[in-house]
Amino acid sequence: MLIVISILLIENFNQQDAVIDQRLLQQQEIDRLYPNGSNF
Repeated sequence: MLIVISILLIENFNQQDAVIDQRLLQQQEIDRLYPNGSNF
């Protein structure tokens, strides 16, 4: 039972990492498109 919980936790962390990576990529894209650093 503990193994199943561990796997679920790892899955959850991986999903969070993916979301964070996506946000970083979006931020890099914004920085590239608007190099002046103009925040909306």
